[in-house]
Amino acid sequence: MVCDDEMYDRGELVQSVKAVWPEARIDVAGSGQEVIRSIQKGTGYDLIFLDIYMDNVDGIQAGKWIHENFPELKMVFVSNSRDFGPELFAVNALHYLVKPWEQKDMEEIRRRFEESARKNAVLHTGIRENRGDTFSEDFLYRQ
Repeated sequence: MVCDDEMYDRGELVQSVKAVWPEARIDVAGSGQEVIRSIQKGTGYDLIFLDIYMDNVDGIQAGKWIHENFPELKMVFVSNSRDFGPELFAVNALHYLVKPWEQKDMEEIRRRFEESARKNAVLHTGIRENRGDTFSEDFLYRQ
């Protein structure tokens, strides 16, 4: 998901994400409220890019809601300001992307996202065995 209230910036961000993740399905939103509504409707996201400066529900407000309700969801905050470090630390931001960004910044975001996904991977066999009165499910590992 890419969320920015400025159509031009939103388009640029989508293009940059597609350059490093050509296989990605990218939804777009123009406000933090749109992102929240989409998540509430059940749309699942692995990574959300949130512009910080937006009317009504800004990126930080949306990020706090996401973090409180879906702490496993990864977020990248986007801004033309470097002034939001403490707020972003509180919501466990994956990255802070400052406008204008370079493509190497997107490559770093992908690297961090993939590293995070590896660290949090849970493999499950999906097998449920009947061992008398006891059922067991085998979890292979969690790093």
